[in-house]
Amino acid sequence: MKQWSFVISQQHSLSQIWEAKGLQALVASQHPKLVFIYTRSGFDDLYAFVQRWLEEKLDNVEIIGVITGGHFMDSSPGSQQLMVSITLFEQSYIQVLPVNMQLSPLSTLTINQILHHTPNLSLVMLLSTLVDDSLLDVVLNLQLPEQTQLFGGVASPVHPAGLLCGRDPLQKGFVLVLIQSQNLHCHTFSYTGWLPMTKNRRITDAQGSWIKSIDNQPAFEVYHNYTTIENDNQFAHDALAFPVLLPRPSLLLSRVPVEVNNAGHIRVAGDVLPGESISFGYGDAQRSLAQMDNWCATLADFSPQVLFGYSCMIRNMLFADYAWQETMLPGSLAPLSGFVTWGEYSSVKGKVTLNNTSLLMVALREGDAQPVQARTASVPVPQTRPSLMSRLVNFMYVASEELREHNQQLSTQAQTDKLTGLYNRYRLDSELLSLINQASPARNFSLVLMDIDHFKQVNDAYGHLTGDSILRQISELVCNQLRWQDIAGRWGGEEFMLLITDSDNTQLTAVLKRLQQAIAHATMPFELTITCSFGATYWQSGDDERSILQRADMALYNAKAQGRNRFVIG
Repeated sequence: MKQWSFVISQQHSLSQIWEAKGLQALVASQHPKLVFIYTRSGFDDLYAFVQRWLEEKLDNVEIIGVITGGHFMDSSPGSQQLMVSITLFEQSYIQVLPVNMQLSPLSTLTINQILHHTPNLSLVMLLSTLVDDSLLDVVLNLQLPEQTQLFGGVASPVHPAGLLCGRDPLQKGFVLVLIQSQNLHCHTFSYTGWLPMTKNRRITDAQGSWIKSIDNQPAFEVYHNYTTIENDNQFAHDALAFPVLLPRPSLLLSRVPVEVNNAGHIRVAGDVLPGESISFGYGDAQRSLAQMDNWCATLADFSPQVLFGYSCMIRNMLFADYAWQETMLPGSLAPLSGFVTWGEYSSVKGKVTLNNTSLLMVALREGDAQPVQARTASVPVPQTRPSLMSRLVNFMYVASEELREHNQQLSTQAQTDKLTGLYNRYRLDSELLSLINQASPARNFSLVLMDIDHFKQVNDAYGHLTGDSILRQISELVCNQLRWQDIAGRWGGEEFMLLITDSDNTQLTAVLKRLQQAIAHATMPFELTITCSFGATYWQSGDDERSILQRADMALYNAKAQGRNRFVIG
């Protein structure tokens, strides 16, 4: 696997660059070649000339044009000129799948079928035009095979057509590059650089990319209270420095506010979910650069052959030279090409995510790692004295972290069951009330009461320590079987409550079957076979806490009356 990148400002210089880079061997190669042409000035005459020249010169080549906010290569900072990146795959196959949403787009179902039926799909590169709710809905519902990784970025909205796939322009849509290989290895770095400096609050109402309320207050009212940013024609510009932060499992997502409506709802550049935590923060360029330097120190063992980079334009606006420094650091280890984005795509266990303000670096290698020389960075980390703002940011961060840790300990003690680590009844009451307040026919949820069968007999025969061990084990099983946005808690004794969000009958039945089987087949102390009974119900219009609990409790009673180790949906 090899990569070459170069910038070009005039047509006649292309042949000279080609010879200087020693690219003549590419002409005879039949291996797949992926070419990105990055430009800030649009798909002009120079772009068209370069594209035709490469098409005539190379076989088995895919060419994608991207409008950027800047681009970078190897150890060189951002360029205003047109830049070409050529990646040669020696042990992989590639195919390009364009999705033009202004024509007759492929459905999400069709795309997912292609993804799951593409043999040896190791990696997917995703480039999209500027994101709106309809495009976001398609992209975030892509389902990758769990072993497949995805990365990419959002093209600049400066020109109407942000992407070219071959010669076909995309004004709204995306391009998927499917890389098939049994021997491709990937190592990624993703860091936002923004530090949370407020307490975690809760999104109490949201839809798509709109945050409607935070802690049951209009979202803009809360945001304005922290930032003093006004809802005027400068809002989108002023809000760039103060994105909202979403601490999701395994990653911290950043969302840039872009618009406020008359109801005080805030639209952000990405998806948000009702019920998730939210905080506000500020960027720390020096800390971000140090994180990148640490990651580069781990790359020697991985032995990358090529690198792709995606740096959000907001970093370049606010971090200035630091943003270019952090993109240049990995370029001393392997050939690097990348661009300044309007959003960065990655994946976690097959689920696509979109981030803002982040730096994403992807190291690739075909075959086994080869010994590499110890890293000697050609780009030194700046040793300038921290600015007053940088010192203030660090002071605020350390102080807020101390308060956050202390408050988290108090909150955990007040809301968590000591034995199982699940939510206690106090917190479950709060979560149930919040879901009821948000519920609608389009946003339903299910309540499940779950009881361990004949648990008193277990305690009487084997002692309470054994009973406690079983309670902890079942709690862990429950957490492993639920999605991260679902809620589980200990309702009391051997009884648990589950709150399953956005579920229909098929999904709820699947969850209950999965739980029932996981518990029944689990290895328990003294080789005991433990089973559970489940009573479930859906939220119905007009429900309060009492009515929905009564239905779930009656369903649980019926499950026990029918012989236990079963579920009833009432």
